[in-house]
Amino acid sequence: MKYLVMLILASTAFTFTAKADVNAEDVQCQTLRECKALKKLMKIRLAQVERRIKALSALPLEPIGPVERDDAGNVLFFSQRKAVKYCEGKHSRLPTAREYAKFGEERGARGIRETNDNVPWFKTIRGTDSAGNEDLFFYHPRGYVRPQGDIGNNLFWTLSFVVRRPLSAYAFSGVGGYFQIARRDALDLNFAVRCIEVR
Repeated sequence: MKYLVMLILASTAFTFTAKADVNAEDVQCQTLRECKALKKLMKIRLAQVERRIKALSALPLEPIGPVERDDAGNVLFFSQRKAVKYCEGKHSRLPTAREYAKFGEERGARGIRETNDNVPWFKTIRGTDSAGNEDLFFYHPRGYVRPQGDIGNNLFWTLSFVVRRPLSAYAFSGVGGYFQIARRDALDLNFAVRCIEVR
């Protein structure tokens, strides 16, 4: 954390000298108002870095795992809330919408764009990342090649809930490589599950 704070200070116009004490001339703010504004900016930057650390610590160690099954070999189907708890019980988590979009790209989909740029047919995905922060991107499934087996026959829950619609989450279609929105706890919307091992 010490080095993190030093980095933020350096990036927000603080200058460190070789002196043991930091005097007023070393700080690039001249008035009380300026210094308070700089302090506020430092807090914002520190919070941003801490959120980034949390997100990086949740990055997967492995690709998206296989379709989860019961002891008899049958595919498991859950609501999104139960799917979240199921993966957590395996020291894992559900894949995010972006991770499934990358899976779609690997299967030939046109994939992800970070900006819309008025490109037709790209769908807005306004979900959340593994740390719960908003993750906005645009996705097009055209070109997706359907996998064989259970991955290509099911809808799968993602970890990403819909921003400003916390009762809904994104699901990914293994059939067509597209996303759909569904209620997280609806009794009649039980989808398949794949998990990702995390640090």
